[in-house]
Amino acid sequence: MGTPIQSATGWQRVKGWAAVFILLSSIIVSGPLIDTVIKARAFVPIADVPPLPGYQQIETLPPPFELHYPGAAKVWMYSLQEHTGVYVVAVFYQREVQGSELVSSENGFLEKDRWRQRSAANVLVGGEYEFRKVVHQAEPQQTVNILTQYRYASLVEATSPVKAKIIGLRDVLMGSNGSVQISILTRGNRLGDETDLNPAWMQALVLKIEDQLAPVR
Repeated sequence: MGTPIQSATGWQRVKGWAAVFILLSSIIVSGPLIDTVIKARAFVPIADVPPLPGYQQIETLPPPFELHYPGAAKVWMYSLQEHTGVYVVAVFYQREVQGSELVSSENGFLEKDRWRQRSAANVLVGGEYEFRKVVHQAEPQQTVNILTQYRYASLVEATSPVKAKIIGLRDVLMGSNGSVQISILTRGNRLGDETDLNPAWMQALVLKIEDQLAPVR
């Protein structure tokens, strides 16, 4: 009796990936139209870096981190006052066009030729906010952690870059004010156990971000 259930599950997965393929194909085919619609839209400007309790605004990231997000509408950068060596970056995008994309192989915080991904897994920051944690390593035995979450005006969240790409295109076409990538950067094990962190500091940031990702007015 177990075989039909397994087959059904496998078929559901095939249908799911087929749906993703069809959606991606339609986006590629309609690319010029999407570009025209997005470029013609009057976006609500993203605010400058707001002050937040528990955060210290910073102008640059310390080595080995480097900000490389071409075409970003705005970047908010902070260090956490209660956690030395922990940095939080919110990168906003409003145009999903070539050279200005939330999810792109050109985006990142590390020199790609030097750093290698060692492991990746989803974690709950403060027991509430799901992030994708990727551990990167470089010689000699240098380790950094980058935790990532994508958020949208439709209040949808994602940790998968593929899912983020699809949701972002859909949201912008429906009239949202774009999307944001929230990243938490640490060196070594300075963040400790993410699940034990007080979620209040993340909630303060999320509320400010949601104010920015409003429908176009």
